[in-house]
Amino acid sequence: MIYEGSSFGLSAADEVEKNIPVRPDVKDKEKYNLWIAAIREQDLEKEKDNYAVGGSTIEGSGWFAKRVFKPGEIISRYLVGPYEDLRTWDHIEKGSDFAKSVVQAGVTSEGEAVYIGVPNHPRKYLNHSCEPNAGISRQALPEGGWESKLIAIRDINQGEEIVIDYSTTQLEDWHMECKCGKKSCRHDITDFVHLAPELQNKYIELGVVPDW
Repeated sequence: MIYEGSSFGLSAADEVEKNIPVRPDVKDKEKYNLWIAAIREQDLEKEKDNYAVGGSTIEGSGWFAKRVFKPGEIISRYLVGPYEDLRTWDHIEKGSDFAKSVVQAGVTSEGEAVYIGVPNHPRKYLNHSCEPNAGISRQALPEGGWESKLIAIRDINQGEEIVIDYSTTQLEDWHMECKCGKKSCRHDITDFVHLAPELQNKYIELGVVPDW
């Protein structure tokens, strides 16, 4: 199964050899949640050679490639289990511990963004660009939850900021000012349905649009 371990497709034997925690029975909520947390930590450790967080010319902090990526290569993975405390933006109390550690975890079948509280996770620093070099591909886990993979959608050079188009993750009457500074900048980041049809089709063909 492609979800096993932190190496995107290891067999059970490989997991034991590489000291990857064996996935427990999904019915055991406590043990399963501990397994999800352990896999996230191992993924972050594995990805240290892929990217680094640093100051961005777009806004605040951003992700920067530590090596060259080709289209389709996985830059980062994020597992979301079936027992996660998922909240929409309107249900996150300002100033709460959840708000301080919020990371977008995915999108519902209705296109509403949902968030998870994971302290110090770097995914919160991914910036938007109207000329992205990466996107998020999501695949459902058989027991519930999903595997969210950040993949390159074109060649990414070492030292280049890794950016996505936020509009590929939104379908909930949302917008924000764009600061990417690209020649093709749309100036206003909004829902996927408001993108030009040719751009929508491009992202769909690249596999970086949720199954709404």
